[in-house]
Amino acid sequence: MDSNQSELRFYKIDPFADNTELLQRISEILNEGGSHNASRFSKDIWQWQYNLLPGRDARIYVSAYENKITGYYHVPVYSGMVDGKESRFAMVQDVAVSSSMRGKGVFRKLAEYATNDLIQSDVALLYTFPNKKSIHTFLKYNDYSIVSLMDTYILPVNFTNIIKSKIKLPLIPWVAGKILNAAFSLTNKNLPYSLKIIEMDINDELVEAHFMNFNKQFPIHIKRDKAYLNWRFVQKPGAKHYCFALMNDKTK
Repeated sequence: MDSNQSELRFYKIDPFADNTELLQRISEILNEGGSHNASRFSKDIWQWQYNLLPGRDARIYVSAYENKITGYYHVPVYSGMVDGKESRFAMVQDVAVSSSMRGKGVFRKLAEYATNDLIQSDVALLYTFPNKKSIHTFLKYNDYSIVSLMDTYILPVNFTNIIKSKIKLPLIPWVAGKILNAAFSLTNKNLPYSLKIIEMDINDELVEAHFMNFNKQFPIHIKRDKAYLNWRFVQKPGAKHYCFALMNDKTK
C-alpha cells in the first residue's frame, strides 16, 4: 500500500440503517468484476439476506478510501446449538473489494478487522465457504482451518436443453437428448408400495419436526426451525421452492 494508506478506513454499518450508498457500491463492484451475481443483485435480495433473517442479526463491515466504500464483508448470524446449549454462529457470506484496491492488501485488512470484531462478540463459531480467490486470505491471515471439501452433484432434468445451449445444429441436440434422457431414466428405481412421495408445505409441522430431529444427531448445528425454513425457502424474493417428502403409507 502506498503513502495514502492512512486514508483507508474500516468500520461497521448498521444493516437496518439507510444503506443506499452501500447497495450502490455493491452493484458497481459486482459489475466491474464481472461477477455472476451482478445481474441477480437487488435491494430486495440484500434486505432478505441481512434484514429479514431469523434473529435479525447481521454484521456488515466495509472499507472506505477517500470517503468512498471500496470493499464489503457481510456476516449473517444464526441461532445454533452446541452440545444442547443455545449458541450463535456467524457465516462469512458476501465479500468483495473494488478493482482499484485489489492487490494492495485491502481485503486482508478488511477480513482481519471483521474477524477480530467477531471474535470479541457473542459469536461462538465462525465459518465460511470460500472460493479459490479468497481461501488464501482465510487460511493464512485469519487462522481458519479446512474442515472438508464439498462435492457438487448435478441431476440433469432435460439433456436436450443442455445440449442446445452448447450445440446450435437443430437435430443433434434433439437426438442426443432423447438418447441420454432414456438412458438416464433406466437408473431410476420404483418405490416399494409402502412408500410414496408427496408435496408438502414447508411450514408444515411435520417438516419442521423432521429437520429438528435430523439436527439432533449432531452436537453442533444451526437451528433449522420453522422460522428459519420459512425465511430460507418461502420469503426469498424471486425464488420458488418446492418441498417433497418421502412418506411411509401406513394404510397399506
